[in-house]
Amino acid sequence: MISLFMNRRSHEQVPSEILGKEKSLKAETLILDVSKKECNFEMNQRIVFGFGPQLVLDLHGCNKEKLIDREFIYRLLDGLPSKIGMTKIADPHLVYYQGPEDSFDKGGFSGFVLIAESHIAIHTFVEQEHAFVDIFSCKDFDVELATQHLIEALEAKSVDKQLFARGREFPKEVAVIEHIVKKDRRAAKASDPRSLLKE
Repeated sequence: MISLFMNRRSHEQVPSEILGKEKSLKAETLILDVSKKECNFEMNQRIVFGFGPQLVLDLHGCNKEKLIDREFIYRLLDGLPSKIGMTKIADPHLVYYQGPEDSFDKGGFSGFVLIAESHIAIHTFVEQEHAFVDIFSCKDFDVELATQHLIEALEAKSVDKQLFARGREFPKEVAVIEHIVKKDRRAAKASDPRSLLKE
């Protein structure tokens, strides 16, 4: 017997006033309890679906001198993973881009740092005093700590914050799920003799 239940705590586009009270994100999860009798696994083995949280920050009124400072942006990306409990697996990569003369983009840095949990990215727009930051992770992290750290580091006057639960159908217990899928396929073939002709 397979029992199925879902934690319906979804964080898709949660209002900023609610997020301000959140200390961390628990991404929406889908859990299967697999019975030993049915699937030959240990009792109460769980299958968890859901990749993890993605924090998106639009920071306004930032310090222009910091937005154009390559060394500062590099250090910000380099130190942020350990600040929020992530594991950096490569040095940050930064590129300066000067937009065309007739463009709104008057120049800034784009950069990212790869972490074992996924990535952290930043785009700065010096003339507009804006920075856009994306923190994507396969595990929960302190959203408020990350937000406040970036606000203070860039001296932002305000911030728009969005938090998403990514990969709602992403299986984290692949081996167990693979067994169930194969079992279902065998049952389907057994009930349809025509499937034998395809093998």
